Amino acid sequence: MKSLPKMSRTRRRLLAGSVLASAAVLAFAGPVLAQEAAADTDTTEVVVVGARKNLQSAQQIKRNADTVVDSITSEDIGSFPDKSVAEALQRVAGITVTRFNGSDDTSHFSAEPSGVIVRGLNQVRSEFNGRDTFSANSDRGLSWGDISPELMSRIDVYKNQSADLIEGGIAGTVDLRTRLPFDVKGQTAALSLDYSYGDIAKEWAPAVSGIYTNRWQTELGEFGVMANLAYSKVMTASQGVQYDRMGIFDPAVFGTEGLAYIPSGIYLRDNLYDRRRQGIALAAQWRSNDGSMLLTGQFNRSGYDNSWQEHSIYSSGYSIYGEPTDYIITGAGVVAPATGTPDFTFDSNGNFLTGQWSNSYLYLGETPDSDKAVAVNAAGDAFFQKCYSWEGCVGRKASQIDSAVNRFKNKQYTQDASLNFKWDPTDRIRLNFDVQYVESEIKNYNASVTTRTFADTFIDATGEYPTLQIAPDSAELVNLSPGGILNANNYSYYAVTDHTEDSEGTELAARADLQYSFGSTWLDSLKVGVRYAERDQTVRWGAYNWANIANTWAANAAYYNIDSAAYPEGHYETFDFGGDFFDGGQMDQSKFVFFKMDSLMNRDSMAEALGNPSLGFGEYMPVCSNTGYRAGEVYTGDFGCYKPNEILKVNEETQAAYLMMKFGGPDARIFGSIGVSGNIGIRYVHTEDMT
Repeated sequence: MKSLPKMSRTRRRLLAGSVLASAAVLAFAGPVLAQEAAADTDTTEVVVVGARKNLQSAQQIKRNADTVVDSITSEDIGSFPDKSVAEALQRVAGITVTRFNGSDDTSHFSAEPSGVIVRGLNQVRSEFNGRDTFSANSDRGLSWGDISPELMSRIDVYKNQSADLIEGGIAGTVDLRTRLPFDVKGQTAALSLDYSYGDIAKEWAPAVSGIYTNRWQTELGEFGVMANLAYSKVMTASQGVQYDRMGIFDPAVFGTEGLAYIPSGIYLRDNLYDRRRQGIALAAQWRSNDGSMLLTGQFNRSGYDNSWQEHSIYSSGYSIYGEPTDYIITGAGVVAPATGTPDFTFDSNGNFLTGQWSNSYLYLGETPDSDKAVAVNAAGDAFFQKCYSWEGCVGRKASQIDSAVNRFKNKQYTQDASLNFKWDPTDRIRLNFDVQYVESEIKNYNASVTTRTFADTFIDATGEYPTLQIAPDSAELVNLSPGGILNANNYSYYAVTDHTEDSEGTELAARADLQYSFGSTWLDSLKVGVRYAERDQTVRWGAYNWANIANTWAANAAYYNIDSAAYPEGHYETFDFGGDFFDGGQMDQSKFVFFKMDSLMNRDSMAEALGNPSLGFGEYMPVCSNTGYRAGEVYTGDFGCYKPNEILKVNEETQAAYLMMKFGGPDARIFGSIGVSGNIGIRYVHTEDMT
């Protein structure tokens, strides 16, 4: 699957930023040249240190770390038009990001990265300011869309574990660091505004962030406060063409030299993404006049409202659902050219190139009017024609055209309150005490409805992307009503799916550390510490509730057509993909009938339109109906209702202790010139999980 290769909003912002940056450098360089010319006419030198300072800051963090770590600072993040923390992380060596909506949903691209992988592994642990953090439906990780990049001071990526790091980061640990009052000298205030435009979505989206920090020296010590607020909105659209699972055919089926490969279907997707994120970071600090004590309090909260809606068309000539991945098709009738059309063509590797695909005929019974029992058209004639080879009929059914609407709505937040006290009672002893409380919540609703019709469809895969040529009023062995694919009477409600989630979690954690510095060349310091954490999570995750309503194998003529009087009125509509879909040319028809998106967005409205309790037929038992296979729902949340087997309560209690010795340093050398530094340590962890 490939997104539409148009110039994105991100690229436009980057170009605009480059122009502004160039203007700023020129404006600064002019006075410098003038001043230096006045001082010395023989020497002219201009040094731009912004990029170098960014690299020096990251290098210094890496040099001073006890393990392998890479960092990006706030300057790095601000230098690029990144809309999320994950987008910023992709600039770190060894890190890749997931561009799909999720690891279990590779059918939909995400406007922002949804996951982070460190050196090829996805067991990545998240931290907020060196402390534990999580999303309510996860184990060790954070939903990366939660966090506003505008709140970050820096991001540290630990690719190896050391004894003093919190356990759990098998692939690595990502520590998100927010700003502190003592990071800045004196009073500082800043405001950033951004307004970007999505050329496919044709929508404007604002982003604003502001920071205020100040510090005061008093008789009681130095005090500092900081407030950092951020809001951003993203409106973007993506369009894609995607093959369904590839079928493998024996050479004898189509007379190819080797195995032949034909996609079981082709999707054309039009997706609109809408994300709103609010972030707040508050901090207060106190330092004693002698500099031996430092008290820091922090509160961070990031809220994330994300939704997307999609219209998609799916053309298919056959199905291999449920077959193993190495399954080889040997039957000649699984998929074949429509009656009277040219043979399929393939390239030298056996990949499908062109053909009008069709499916085998339907078995509609052999008694009079048994075909009418399945479905009828507007004239009262059988919708599907009987055509049996044993009766001398030759023909194949036209390929199916599925028009599906899909809607996802998500609300979540993670917040963290912490208090840290550092005390250096002597020049050699450093003490650290820390306590934190984390709270997270995530709620979402996902629903889709698939309507189905039939049309003669020619596939051309000879170009860069496959194209569909759809005959709007023609379908072999199907008696379409006038209007073809624009007439709702020619569609059925094939399937409905809904899914909800209402999860929440809290954690209380405390730790204490002691570090003793030896002050010698080879023995640097000894560090010991203990940590206690207790997490309570309740994950309410409803199973994906798939159900069939009308089909081609049952006596459902009374409710087969979506414009039937059996359904409430006003729940379907015509959607136009437009002539410029995917830059145009991917399909010669742009209008199809869909279930109404407004009805899909409302769970109660969808239940009324398609639910068995409302209609009296079909297999769909809506969430919160507490009937049929949904009987036994025991909890009602903001987004859905849940059965006992859809509710998971977990309590995790962790006790940890560690000891780490650091050795070497800038003056520790062997063979005269080779510097030596490192650490060795042990960490003991005891974890109890109850569910």
